[in-house]
Amino acid sequence: MSEHGLRARLGRTLERAGASIVRPDPRRLDDAVLTPLPILQNEVGGLRRLSEERLRVFLLAVLLHLRQQGGILHPFLDEYVNQGGNTFVLGRPRHMPRFGPASRAPGFYSDAALPRTAFERVLSSSGNRAWSAGWASACFAELEPLVAEYLDRIMPPTLTALVCAGLLEERCIARGCHRVWGLRPDALLLSLNVERLRCARCHHEIAAASDEAGYWEGAPCLRVFCGGAYARARSDDQAYYRSLYGHGHVHRVVAREHTSLLDRDVRETMERRFIASGRGEGWPWDPNVLSATSTFGIGR
Repeated sequence: MSEHGLRARLGRTLERAGASIVRPDPRRLDDAVLTPLPILQNEVGGLRRLSEERLRVFLLAVLLHLRQQGGILHPFLDEYVNQGGNTFVLGRPRHMPRFGPASRAPGFYSDAALPRTAFERVLSSSGNRAWSAGWASACFAELEPLVAEYLDRIMPPTLTALVCAGLLEERCIARGCHRVWGLRPDALLLSLNVERLRCARCHHEIAAASDEAGYWEGAPCLRVFCGGAYARARSDDQAYYRSLYGHGHVHRVVAREHTSLLDRDVRETMERRFIASGRGEGWPWDPNVLSATSTFGIGR
């Protein structure tokens, strides 16, 4: 969830290297496109000529933006979501790092502004300059220049259609009884065929599954105030990492401290597991790196 969600664009990830990507279930997306199309055409005057292709791009970006914010409803995040983005609960399990006030935390869509959280308001009155308002303007400006003023008439049927199609899940949280929306994990499919697209103006890059890339070609830049459009990227500077992730022998570092402060039984067990790991006879979770002083260590 982290590799293809919150941290998908941080460092040499699988998505940035073009090794793999998750995309919304195309069948569910087809259902989500057909449901709100006549509603938007009839209720928002400037969108009478809205096409199915343009609405699909709009929905794809809404889902992509939420995924990159980490808005995937994994069971581990249930309490975090229910408390309206309280990062303290994320650090309760011993295996999780602590989340401070400046830490980047998972973000979900909400119907109201929730202070001191990563949740993003998508339903609001005119004048809102959140990402959703900017994206609506970038996507529909040719049809209706003042489309951001109609955000409160565009987003409700859009979110309802995504929920009914099984792409999003809506929850009512304890904090203020607000509504939040997150991606359903079972609505995301893994693809190993990845293409990169680059904005012709600001050079912002995104990755997409190969059979989805055609929808993104010519789509507005996700940097909503850029004004550029995406085209398929010709250069491939990530080929090395893609090959490494796909065919290389990548091993997770499992480090342990090896000092005289350890009990004899613990130390000897660690040494046996470390030696077995070096011979390729151990388990994946056996230590393969030991931190020791120069006077109390063993070689590998």
